[in-house]
Amino acid sequence: MKGTRTTLSATTQSVDKHSWNLKRRITNACWQRGPLSLRRIDIEVVHGTVTLRGTVNSFYERQLCLACTQHVPGVYKLIDDIKVEWTSKSSELAAVTT
Repeated sequence: MKGTRTTLSATTQSVDKHSWNLKRRITNACWQRGPLSLRRIDIEVVHGTVTLRGTVNSFYERQLCLACTQHVPGVYKLIDDIKVEWTSKSSELAAVTT
């Protein structure tokens, strides 16, 4: 039909705004506490379910990102899809500590 417009319902707009706000708070929490490699993590939020994807340099960084995310109010479920990619610096540190 000519002149017909599709609009989002108030509920859909509210959910999208909530997801965007939650993603922003998770991003801020991780960036304030963690090293630069945490900035390579992709964050997806759908109805309080947060999926983290990407690569970090160590198991510690992975755990830090998960812990930061879990402590943000509004996170109901956390899906961890973070991979640890060892760098030569990480390998040297592991060799020294063992």
